Amino acid sequence: MTPAHPAQPPAPEPDTERYRVRTRAEVVAALRGLLQQNALVTVHFGPGPDFFVTALLAVDADRGLLLFDHGADPRQNQRLPRAPAARLETYAEHIRVEFSIGSIATVEFEGKPAFAAPLPPSLLRFQRRETYRVHVPRSRPIVCELPPAGEAAQPVLANVRDISVGGIALVDFPPAFPLVQGTVFDRCVLRLNQSETVAAALELVHIYRSPHAAPGRGQLAGCRFLHLDGAAEARLQRLINQLDRDSLAPG
Repeated sequence: MTPAHPAQPPAPEPDTERYRVRTRAEVVAALRGLLQQNALVTVHFGPGPDFFVTALLAVDADRGLLLFDHGADPRQNQRLPRAPAARLETYAEHIRVEFSIGSIATVEFEGKPAFAAPLPPSLLRFQRRETYRVHVPRSRPIVCELPPAGEAAQPVLANVRDISVGGIALVDFPPAFPLVQGTVFDRCVLRLNQSETVAAALELVHIYRSPHAAPGRGQLAGCRFLHLDGAAEARLQRLINQLDRDSLAPG
């Protein structure tokens, strides 16, 4: 497969140009950094609001290719290669990364379907503090209690993978728990530690299911907070600041 050069992205606003990375070496290094961090990437494409969440699979500098996973919706997987271009965005180490690709093709990666596209000629790396996001380490877990599903009497538990004052990413769901985009979960509880909790309502805005993960694993739900009050938002911001300081501490 020898894809053509990607379509050029729309002209950005002038004040964003200082954040643009243009050299091939820097672009490859940034993409490999996302790959190493297992960053989840949102792919936007099509004339309408078509998007899905995926993960990078490989950055092949020799062949000039970027490979990324299929999404959860087979119809979107069929439409994406027909799109003239796509915009990919993610957050890594509190920095928003955004770039455009074109000439997207369906390929096989480790025996499973994936997408490949030419490496982008440039990318944007900039921070937006209103969505400052931190990773939640396994050594300091935050658990989210979702309302019982169906006739179950007990709440459903999931672990928080990352958190911002705008929302959370949840992983480690029970294998049979249904995840449907657009679902609103009322009366959720975040267990910040052994003694502190925050009550919140969540809307499930995107789902990622990796076909490369073991059965029953590899599901991630990106959720946004609904009607979070000022006290809860302040508590979450203090937690985010603490997690950020802990991640930068030596040793």
